[in-house]
Amino acid sequence: GINTLKVGFNAVFGYYLEVSKIHLDKVPEDYIRKQTTANAERYITGSLWRCVGVAHVRGVFVMMRSL
Repeated sequence: GINTLKVGFNAVFGYYLEVSKIHLDKVPEDYIRKQTTANAERYITGSLWRCVGVAHVRGVFVMMRSL
């Protein structure tokens, strides 16, 4: 596994997985690179994208019901 795998969020890419450059050789092929930083690479995966999408839709639905 990747010892330094982090989950983060920013306004541009939303949620992402961050892998330090020292562990880039361990990144699975299904990870999609979205951003490079000085010390790491940021990725998304299909399952992360789907989970965030479902959570967003549920949040919108809850917000609309409260109006």
